[in-house]
Amino acid sequence: MSGIVEELKHTRESFAPVIFEYFMRSYRDSSRERILLDQYNQGLLVWMSAIEKGVSFGEFKPKLPIETIAKTIISFIDGIYCDALQLGHSHLDIDEQMKAIVFFLTSVLEVETV
Repeated sequence: MSGIVEELKHTRESFAPVIFEYFMRSYRDSSRERILLDQYNQGLLVWMSAIEKGVSFGEFKPKLPIETIAKTIISFIDGIYCDALQLGHSHLDIDEQMKAIVFFLTSVLEVETV
C-alpha cells in the first residue's frame, strides 16, 4: 500500500488528471464507457486475485464476498484520487486514510496476525 500512498501524494503532478478528465466524460460517450468498464474489471480481478491468494494461504477469512471487498478497495482508493486531484494531497491526511483502509481490510478479511 505504500506505493499507492506515494502515488496519491503526487497525483496532481502525474498524468492522472488527464486520464480522470477523459473518463469523467465517459457518460456522454458510450465508446469510452466500454474502455472504462474494461479497465475497472481488470483492476477488480487484480484485487480479487490478491484476496483469493490470501484465503488460499489461510491468511484471510473474508466476512463479506471477495468481490464486494475488492470493489470497496477500488472505491476507497478512487475516492482519495478524486479528492487529491481536486484539493491536493496536503489537505487529505492520506497516511491516516490509508491506515483506516488497512484497519477496515484487517477486520473484513479477518487477517491472521503473527
